Amino acid sequence: MTTLCDPNAAPAAELAALYAQRWEIEITLEEIKTHQGGPHLLLRSRHPAGAEQEIYAFLLVHHAPRWPDAPRRTGRRLRS
Repeated sequence: MTTLCDPNAAPAAELAALYAQRWEIEITLEEIKTHQGGPHLLLRSRHPAGAEQEIYAFLLVHHAPRWPDAPRRTGRRLRS
């Protein structure tokens, strides 16, 4: 369901790509919550820059094991 009525303002292919990207983000966040801290996952920093650094660390830990498998899943080559 959508309120978008003008197909020129939001082409279907663009919406489909954004939808897939959104679910990639949702799945990543769910996996981080489930596998890297469970329901007690907290950011310990008391400053915005420290909290941002912790978030990047969680994302790095999440994506690092998946990096070598990326070419097989996506059909793209990795940049070195």
